[in-house]
Parts: sequence; C-alpha cells; structure tokens
Amino acid sequence: PAPLRARVVPPEPLAWPAWHALLGAAISPPPALKGGRRRAYAWSGGGGGEVIVLELEGMVFVVARNVDAQQAALVECKMNASHMGMHTSRGAQFGAWLQEANAVQASGAAKPDWRSYIAEDLIAPGSSQLLCVLFSVARGAWEFDFVSARATAMPAASSGQRPPSNAFAQHPHSATAQEAQPAPAADDEDDDDEELRLAIEISLAEAAGQADAS
Repeated sequence: PAPLRARVVPPEPLAWPAWHALLGAAISPPPALKGGRRRAYAWSGGGGGEVIVLELEGMVFVVARNVDAQQAALVECKMNASHMGMHTSRGAQFGAWLQEANAVQASGAAKPDWRSYIAEDLIAPGSSQLLCVLFSVARGAWEFDFVSARATAMPAASSGQRPPSNAFAQHPHSATAQEAQPAPAADDEDDDDEELRLAIEISLAEAAGQADAS
C-alpha cells in the first residue's frame, strides 16, 4: 500500500491566501474551472456591483463584489435550493419550505426538498466578500436556483471589519488581484486543489465555531 503522508498546517496563515484565491477565481476565473460552473448577476438597486455564483460538486459559493469605491452596499440575495443547507456570517440557515415546488415530483426522482433562502450582508467599498455557502445534504440529489440580487447604497463608514481569517471577511480588490495567480501546471493542479479545499474547510469550521460561541 502507498505510504500515508500527513502535514501539520497552521490554519491562520493558510486560510488568508486561500480565501483570496477563492475570490480571485470568482472575479477572474481560470480558463477552465475544473468541475464547476461560474455565473455572474448584476444587482439591482443602489451602488454598482455583482453577485458571483461558483457552483461546484455538492457546494455553492456566493460572492458579492462591490465595484463602487465610495459607498458600501447592503446586499440581499434570494435563492432556492433542494437538499441543501446555507451558512452565512450570521450562522446556519435551513430555509423556508416551498410548498408549491415540493408538490411537483417527477416519476422516479428523489423526493424534493425545495426551500427559499435569503443571504444579506454589508459589503465595504471597492471590495469583495463571501456572502454565503450552500452545501448539499443528499449526495447527487441537490439542486440550486438563483432568484435575485438587490443592493442598497450605504455610507462607507457603516461597513465594519472582520478578522482576515474569518471566512466572511472583506477583501479589497487590490489585494484580491495580487493574490489571484495564473492557473497551475497540470502536474500541480491536484495538490493545489487539495490545499485550497483543506483551507476552505478549516475556515468554514472556524466560522461555524464563532457563530456557535455567539
């Protein structure tokens, strides 16, 4: 059997560049996003910006990008999902049951579990931020549907600051652009993907712990 290799990885230094890399991939995607799909939606209302959805296997990342350098933006996103849970800066959400959508079931399909979700957060001027993460709770049976994005312009001083290691911290566009690196060579892709996945899991676990403590 192949030898088992283990590394002790301090979460703090690893989480910081990992979240920059994730936001960098959302804003400036690599030529081929392996195993996923990226979509961007301009938000309505005040200010200027967009919501970027990275849909991967069993997980969806929703990133808010405020391109207005003068004003903060209070962003509200509505989405529907089946067999998924959501985690935001305020903790876990399990959605509101959608009776009409769940009454329709195709023959032989898994029983639907459609719920509506709302993610809201204040995005600082000229920065991007992870708005929410949705994760599947039924392997191979989950679905996701983005509904709408709306923003209200707010004074720049109204946006607070979270620790850089927080999964939902704000990332200025200048710093995010510096962290975004060219796509790795083919031989290094698997190792880099594994390190990014590990960093994301560590940061989400820390965010969940902070929400439980509060």
